[in-house]
Amino acid sequence: MPLLNGHEATRAIRQIEAERRLLPAPSTTPTGLPPSSSIQQLPSFAHRAKIFALTGLATADDKREAFSSGVDGYLVKPVSLATLDSVFKRLGFH
Repeated sequence: MPLLNGHEATRAIRQIEAERRLLPAPSTTPTGLPPSSSIQQLPSFAHRAKIFALTGLATADDKREAFSSGVDGYLVKPVSLATLDSVFKRLGFH
């Protein structure tokens, strides 16, 4: 990846989620009006984004670093469509 590797990107995402969980929920817009559906709000981070590492590196050290960075799963290429289907179904995507 050009700027961050997968581990760095995962850590950055988890950091953003942690920071946004600490922000108070906006009750008004910058104009003082109640929020409307046409006004962008910060996304809720009550639930973490699901992040899966898909890698060609099948080493114990890489797997350890991936999980310590905050991934939810670790898949080694090549991955079959049946495996991906199973993962998505377990996450609730049908």
